[in-house]
Amino acid sequence: MKTLLFLAAFAAAPAFAADGIVVKADGASVYMDLGAGVAAVGAPFEVLKPGEELKHPVSGASLGLLYEKAGAGKVVTVEEKYSVGTLESGIAQPGWKARLGAAPAAVLSAPSGPATPAADSQRAPALKSPFFPMEAIDVAVGDVDGDGQPDAVLVTLEKVEARSMSGAWPVLCAFDDKTTGSRILSAEAADLDGDGRAEVFLSVHSRLASAVETHVLDCKDGALKLRETLPWLVRSFADESGARRLAAQSLEPNAS
Repeated sequence: MKTLLFLAAFAAAPAFAADGIVVKADGASVYMDLGAGVAAVGAPFEVLKPGEELKHPVSGASLGLLYEKAGAGKVVTVEEKYSVGTLESGIAQPGWKARLGAAPAAVLSAPSGPATPAADSQRAPALKSPFFPMEAIDVAVGDVDGDGQPDAVLVTLEKVEARSMSGAWPVLCAFDDKTTGSRILSAEAADLDGDGRAEVFLSVHSRLASAVETHVLDCKDGALKLRETLPWLVRSFADESGARRLAAQSLEPNAS
């Protein structure tokens, strides 16, 4: 059986980024103890009213409180230690839980100028790299070093190079797959953990394990270092809006 598991959106946060507390409610304005680094302007939030305590029917142990959605809105201001949201529905009271969602992804617009067809206005400018002595089988783009600029991840059957996309395109970090019986298939790059650096998802076929798996690599100290290995093939696709998403597929033999 083949199982398709959606991982996350490219440059997108989880459905809910963090939980906090409502510290003040003033009309439609809700003050939450979620500040810079967690909250973002435009992010949706929910206000959850605490209810009855849930207990295990056998052991009697407390499983925590049940929460009921009491209100919802969007964040309008973010300070160092708190944020302010505007309620669009419902109510809020100090002490209730505030559940913060992910801010909407930014949409890049073309510079103002003569009218162009829609497809052309959304097309990124073409870049031409210098010649590299390698035969790349795949290319991914992501900010692997955290400098705010996109980098190119070039992949061969045995190695990976992350290069700056400016100047002479110098190598920022590299990875050599020295695993016996392993062959690189593809690569993706996306910042799923929100640390400002794109992780490289390197999918490989292991002949010894007779399986496809994906190495998660981080660019550190001039090398792409292995963080963990996932038992899936990871690839990107475009959703209905054209946004890039990552999906993971578990490749298993058919039962038949």
